[in-house]
Amino acid sequence: MTELDRKPFAEAMHILGETFGESVSEVRAEVYFEALRDLTIEQVSMAARLALRSLKFFPKPVELREAIHGNAS
Repeated sequence: MTELDRKPFAEAMHILGETFGESVSEVRAEVYFEALRDLTIEQVSMAARLALRSLKFFPKPVELREAIHGNAS
């Protein structure tokens, strides 16, 4: 992702937070952005949509990655 992706990323994080009943602070959003920076915004958005359909709890960055790349273990 690039700096231009911050707004759509924030929207995806907000949707995840609202759905899973979790707060998304500025610090939390920044940590997630940095952890997922090597992905495209399209990949992150797709991972967020998959998380909404398949997870019971707010996803960790690794779970969003696994939604894209599968489980590496």
